[in-house]
Amino acid sequence: MASGQFVNKLQEEVICPICLDILQKPVTIDCGHNFCLKCITQIGETSCGFFKCPLCKTSVRKNAIRFNSLLRNLVEKIQALQASEVQSKRKEATCPRHQEMFHYFCEDDGKFLCFVCRESKDHKSHNVSLIEEAAQNYQGQIQEQIQVLQQKEKETVQVKAQGVHRVDVFTDQVEHEKQRILTEFELLHQVLEEEKNFLLSRIYWLGHEGTEAGKHYVASTEPQLNNLKKLIDSLKTKQNMPPRQLLEDIKVVLCRSEEFQFLNPTPVPLELEKKLSEAKSRHDSITGSLKKFKDQLQADRKKDENRFFKSMNKNDMKSWGLLQKNNHKMNKTSEPRSSSAGGRTTSGPPNHHSLAPSHSLFRASSAGKVTFPVCLLASYDEISGQGASSQDTKTFDAALSEELHAALSEWLTAIRAWFREVPSSQASSENTRSGGATRTSEHRVALSEWLRPTTVLDLVELGRRSGEWEGSGY
Repeated sequence: MASGQFVNKLQEEVICPICLDILQKPVTIDCGHNFCLKCITQIGETSCGFFKCPLCKTSVRKNAIRFNSLLRNLVEKIQALQASEVQSKRKEATCPRHQEMFHYFCEDDGKFLCFVCRESKDHKSHNVSLIEEAAQNYQGQIQEQIQVLQQKEKETVQVKAQGVHRVDVFTDQVEHEKQRILTEFELLHQVLEEEKNFLLSRIYWLGHEGTEAGKHYVASTEPQLNNLKKLIDSLKTKQNMPPRQLLEDIKVVLCRSEEFQFLNPTPVPLELEKKLSEAKSRHDSITGSLKKFKDQLQADRKKDENRFFKSMNKNDMKSWGLLQKNNHKMNKTSEPRSSSAGGRTTSGPPNHHSLAPSHSLFRASSAGKVTFPVCLLASYDEISGQGASSQDTKTFDAALSEELHAALSEWLTAIRAWFREVPSSQASSENTRSGGATRTSEHRVALSEWLRPTTVLDLVELGRRSGEWEGSGY
């Protein structure tokens, strides 16, 4: 069957475009097309000198027709193949034992039979019918199977549609849950941010009022100290006078010194101390509640992780950033951070009054085309291979994706580069606001020490505080 198809395809390549039959004495003209010698000669008889190719309409010289021996050999080979194909078909339709044509089909043996085979004892008792009748019978069975399969195809299409619908419903539910998580956590962050701003506003106000109270206290005590110094100086002068001058107005002088009393005003008003105590109590209450919530959340998450990851392989977990970094978990005990400058230690950000970072630090990162990632998936590995941060740093256990790692590394590099190279105009401005080169140097050192073991959330907090400090005029 396959050889017959091959012969037919070859035959299509040697068909004359004029008579639509296999080429007879094939010739080729100047344009490259092939025709029967007789066909192309008949077309050229009506013209003198030149004629147009029947296929491409190219003008061809009448005497440029040449025989194509290669194509002639190919035609002969194809004709030989066709003859052998016909002969083989005849052999297939003839009984090899009796040299008779097949007319019957044995249902029991599934074989074609000639008249002699049908009457033989081998097939005498078998179910034998004419080839045409057997074929017609099987045509009906094939039609029945086609109808059955078409019904199954219809059912399969319906099942597939239901499956696709279930997948769509599932993906919609996943997307809805993702949006719900983002919304709920955004609201939670907003509530915490509002509470933090409220607490900081109270603290900033108390700091301002405390400073004003200190100024008032100094303004109240300074004149009294000056009067006391004058009284002491007058007594010393009186002490060194001759007896007669010493005794003059001595009682008045002594009475004045004995009656002197230091009026000590309250350094910090009780109302301010009460408000500070209320702020501390509020902060302790919130911190306690958040700690309980954090501990419970971490415990529940650990159980949920074990259930969720139980049926997953490590490659999937790693590719989706779900694999825990057990060797990078943060230390649970609170330890002071060591400083490389003078052996100082710090457990948090520098005091915002004395060492507040300039907001230009974060503008520099923006100007440098550094994109800070919005979605914080995990804790950031410490800069320069430092150890884990202490208890006061918020952490996540999930691993950072490769892209997030790269973005954070670039962002941190821009920050640290700012500490190393501050433009002269910017440094001058910083010196003016902070009181000289010494404060600018302390500014850099303290913030560098704070940034070294930082996490993603610390950086976010630093960015927020920088905006608050700049808005506050620090």
